Amino acid sequence: VQVQTARCSKFYSLPREEVVALECSNTSAESLATLFLTRIAARIAQDHSFRLVTRVDLALAETPGQKVIASRTLHRPKE
Repeated sequence: VQVQTARCSKFYSLPREEVVALECSNTSAESLATLFLTRIAARIAQDHSFRLVTRVDLALAETPGQKVIASRTLHRPKE
């Protein structure tokens, strides 16, 4: 697999089995935390065994001592 960046003319050659396309504009800790939190919260909201979960917090560390924390409140229909 060859990947060319959209903002410059650099080329990267990576093994296909090690490449995952992500649905985000960049790979900053903030963007990745938002992406992961959205996916995790959607799965939890759909799984009845997690019906008592009302909030999801995710901490993603870029380097030791430097992290981003993302939170999402789950809105559940009343049973």
